[in-house]
Amino acid sequence: MSQQEIYQIAQRLHQQGKTPSVALIKSQLTVAMPLAAIIKGLQQWQKNPKLGESQPELISTDKPLQAFTLQQAQQQISQLQSQVDELQALVKQLSNEIAELKTPN
Repeated sequence: MSQQEIYQIAQRLHQQGKTPSVALIKSQLTVAMPLAAIIKGLQQWQKNPKLGESQPELISTDKPLQAFTLQQAQQQISQLQSQVDELQALVKQLSNEIAELKTPN
């Protein structure tokens, strides 16, 4: 999970009559998170405690979203590879020009 887990822990602590704190939340996290993320999550929950209410899971829309994201990633990789190829050619060209300048006439 992520911020949602922080919100849910804060909500649960509040329902138990405890004041949610960074230390209490950190002790109940299922996965270690940076202290800054816990602080931010707690501050957001304090501003809007409804964030801690359970959110319905998206099941049917996840797979098309993942496929689209994968396609986007593949396209970006292809574009980046083209840019790397262009930069490598430019470096080679500049290296050749430098070598020519260093060669005595």
